[in-house]
Amino acid sequence: MPRILTFLLAIALLPGLVLLAGCGQLPAPKRAADGGHGQGSSGSSGAKAKAKSDEGDADELDEDERLDLEDERMSALVDYSKANWELERLKLEDMQEERRSRVRAEKARQESEDAKRKLEVWEASEKPERLARLQLNLDQGRDRLVQAEQELKELEAMYAAEEFANMTKELVLYRGRKQVEFAKRDLDLDEQAAKRERESEIPLEENEKRRAAEEAHNDWIDANEDLERSMQERALGIWSATQEIEALRRKIRRVDKKLGSNTNLGTPDADPNARLITPAPPGLPQLPGMGPDGLPQAGPPPGAPMGAPGGPPPGGH
Repeated sequence: MPRILTFLLAIALLPGLVLLAGCGQLPAPKRAADGGHGQGSSGSSGAKAKAKSDEGDADELDEDERLDLEDERMSALVDYSKANWELERLKLEDMQEERRSRVRAEKARQESEDAKRKLEVWEASEKPERLARLQLNLDQGRDRLVQAEQELKELEAMYAAEEFANMTKELVLYRGRKQVEFAKRDLDLDEQAAKRERESEIPLEENEKRRAAEEAHNDWIDANEDLERSMQERALGIWSATQEIEALRRKIRRVDKKLGSNTNLGTPDADPNARLITPAPPGLPQLPGMGPDGLPQAGPPPGAPMGAPGGPPPGGH
């Protein structure tokens, strides 16, 4: 009898339950609630696992992998130290070579100015003076010849009378004729020397001075071009060295990420091409951004800019 009553009560309540279920007001089963709670727990667990993974993948590395990564990092640190040394060497060499190149360019400029000044002095005074002196020697030689000829004529006229002894007459006339002869020969030699100097020696000397001035000017231009080219080449070398250092920094960062460590590599220069010289204590070389123990330290590398000599002389292109 109780079973029949229960069955009849269930049949009476069934339409109401179906209606409530259709309206969505039926409470969720306990299993479903338990399932939702399980999903929340799994989400929290996933976040914790990810955080744990982000904190360091080193926990998941076995011993061999860790040792390999440590070796890789040590090798990269050694290369990083060498690259910093090489960069410092390039910067020092750059300043030394630029200083020497500027000295050579300045010397070439002075030699060019000296050669140009010598040519100007030659054209303005030396050459006209030499030509004038040649003409003076020729005029003096011609005058001596004229005087000798006049004296000879006077002697011949004076000794034309018969009252003078023949021996004295011939002796005096002989001397007069010789003076005329010597004056002619001297004049001929002066004319030949003047012609040779005008047509050969003076033009040759002038060409030599002009060529020396042109060569000195070209040497000055070459020195300035060499200075500019060498500066560009060394700047390229410094830039390449900074790129190599940056690549090594990235490599060390990648290894650090795998190991869960953080190697302090210092702060790179704001200007990779800045010409800085890193001072070192006596007997202890020190790299930029590296400590006395050879390991990277925090902070930018110490150093002070060293100014180069003045700019290239004008007209160097």
